Formats: sequence, C-alpha cells, structure tokens
Amino acid sequence: MGHEMLAGLFHLQKGFRVIDLSHPLHEAIPIYPGDPEFRAERAVRLEEKGYNVHRICMGSHAGTHIDAPAHFVAGGATVDALPPEDFVLVGTVLDLRDKGPRQPVTVKDLEPFAARLDGVQFPLLYFGWDRYWQDPEQMQAHPFLSGEAARWLADRGVRGVGTDGMSVDETGGEACPAHEELMGRGLLIAENLANLGRIRTARPLLFLLPLPLVGSDASPVRAVALEPAIDPPDAGLL
Repeated sequence: MGHEMLAGLFHLQKGFRVIDLSHPLHEAIPIYPGDPEFRAERAVRLEEKGYNVHRICMGSHAGTHIDAPAHFVAGGATVDALPPEDFVLVGTVLDLRDKGPRQPVTVKDLEPFAARLDGVQFPLLYFGWDRYWQDPEQMQAHPFLSGEAARWLADRGVRGVGTDGMSVDETGGEACPAHEELMGRGLLIAENLANLGRIRTARPLLFLLPLPLVGSDASPVRAVALEPAIDPPDAGLL
C-alpha cells in the first residue's frame, strides 16, 4: 500500500465518525415469530485442537439485517445478485418517536419530512425501539409503516427504507403491505437497526453490506453510518 493511500485512510479515520447501527448477536436476541432461532457454539476448541472455530446457525432475518426483493417477490433479486454499491447509500433519520406501540406511520406523518428527503436514498424510521432489544414482547410491538406511507416514500425515488423496529410492517399482522409496496419496486429494507439517535447530520453515508449468500432473500449486516467527526454549525440540517 502506497504512502498516499495510507495518508488518505488516516485522513478518513480522523475526519469522520463511524456509528454502529447493529445489534450484537447472541442466543437471547428477539426473533420474528416463526423464524429460526440464533445459535452459536464452539465446534473446535482451543484447548483441544490449538484453535477455536464456531458453528453458527441462524435465519436470514436474525438481528440487524437487510431484505432483498426476493423476500416477497417471485423471481426478485437475491442479496448475492445485487452489486455492493447498492448497499452504500445516502440516508437520513426521520424522527418518529411520537409513535406508540403498534401505531402505523401514515402519509400525514411523513409529509413534514418531504424537503428533508430530497437527494436521500435510504430514509431511516427512528422510533427509538432499539431500547427494547432485551424485551422480545415489547420489541414485537413496534410502530410500523402503512402501505400508503411506503408507497409515498417509494414515489420519491428512495432505494429502500430502514427501521429500528423488527419489521417495516406490523409484526404478527395479517398482511405486509409495506414489504409488498417496497419490494415490488425492487427496493431494499433494513430492519432491527440500532443507535439511530446517535446520528447527528442530516445525510450520513450508510453501509448496509450483506454477505453474498447465494439465492438468499436476506442477510445479516454490520450496518454503520459515516458522518463528519466535527459537527457543522447547524448539526442535523446538512
């Protein structure tokens, strides 16, 4: 690696703040009803073989993850079929913390954010629901996106939607209109995000890179947001 590249990486590290938007994975994480549980165990032990290897079993929607269109669309794109650049996106946080358990986000709720969405590829629905990560029952009672609101966002040219809830739709509901609206247009969905309240600028760069799981409808991600380390004079309004 040349000196110029090293200098550039050092400048990036000093000039930007990386915010972890992912929940840690362990066997007590809340799981969407009916999905496979998360399991991790040591398959090879250091004291026996001189090295450690873990065996991990999980559903494609465990923890912080991203859905590809194949999740709801027959013949839709799978995570491995999409190029990495599709998962590096300009985001913005929509503060919807006034929403209570199992309340839908409507078009009326989103209209005040219309100007903020200009040039944004991936709006993030901030309910503050990550605070319930250790409470599976309450985690499942998250607010959700109505089908009409999902259509309103898609009509503004976004490339996907993220939420700190378990799903963009009502967990345990009879239908999934938000998934159908978004995935029917080839858009992405990120769920079980964390720490959205730590984002200070209006347009952070999001990295939501999945594993290239061949034929998979979704993948766990280590989601992060990148933003300037020095807050601008009007932080949150860039």
